[in-house]
Parts: sequence; C-alpha cells; structure tokens
Amino acid sequence: MKTWDDFEQLVKNVHTEEEFNELKFVSDLISDMIKARIEKGWTQAELAQRTGLKQSAIARLESQSTIPKVDTVFKITNALGLRLVIENTSITETPVKTQNNANTAKIEEEVKGLKENVKILVQKIDLLTVSSTAPGRTTSTSTAVGEHTDSKHPLV
Repeated sequence: MKTWDDFEQLVKNVHTEEEFNELKFVSDLISDMIKARIEKGWTQAELAQRTGLKQSAIARLESQSTIPKVDTVFKITNALGLRLVIENTSITETPVKTQNNANTAKIEEEVKGLKENVKILVQKIDLLTVSSTAPGRTTSTSTAVGEHTDSKHPLV
C-alpha cells in the first residue's frame, strides 16, 4: 500500500465485517510493532539484524505492502519484547452495506483514526531521522515512509 488512495480503495472493497476486522487487525499489529521499534530507538536495519530478516522485509511489512507470515510476526515481536495474544471471540460474518450509514460511518471513523496514527508515526520517524544524524551516531535510518517532509509523505 503506497498511498491513501490505495488504502481507501482497499477499504471500499471490504464487504463483510470479517474482512474489515482482518484489515483492522493487521493495521493494529503493524502499528504496535512500529511503535515498539521507535520506542526502543531502533532503526529498521537494527530490527532486521536482531531478527535475521532483511531491512527491506521490515520496510515492506511496516508500509503494509505485504501481510507478514506468522513466523515473521513471531521473530519481530520476540525481538521487540512484545507478546502476541490470541483471544477466543466469535465474529460472525455480516455483510457491510455501503448504503448503511452506521457501517459507513464506522469505517470512515476507523480510516480517520488510522490516518491520525500514520501521521503520528511519520512525525516520530522524522524525529528519529533528525536525531540519528546527530554527531557520533552512524546508524542508517532508512524507513518505509522515506525521508520527506509531511507535504511529500504519500500517506499523510
């Protein structure tokens, strides 16, 4: 997923509550992993080194251009000190009708929340990029979002 248009198209193709819940689950999972990486002060390259993955794989995962396999999620969450919890819930498949204002409003609110989360993450990544170029620090700060100003971020 490269732009908000891509994301909005994905959301428009959601026809069931189950599909929506899957999309939200993946977005929340990725957001939590990015947040934990940033809180630790790690670059994508540092996380990759600690997991045995390539930095480009971390970037693809963080940009949600790929859905991670379970073993990849395990490697990353383990390295970040996170615990993945699976709850037993019963989610029934219910068609989401675009004419139904309640469901449309729910989806639009979720999209708005996701946009805000991405904006916050982009700001944190930009801050890390600036702080990592301080004297004495030589690690790479390549990110999935890139090193642009907010007006150039495709997702903001």
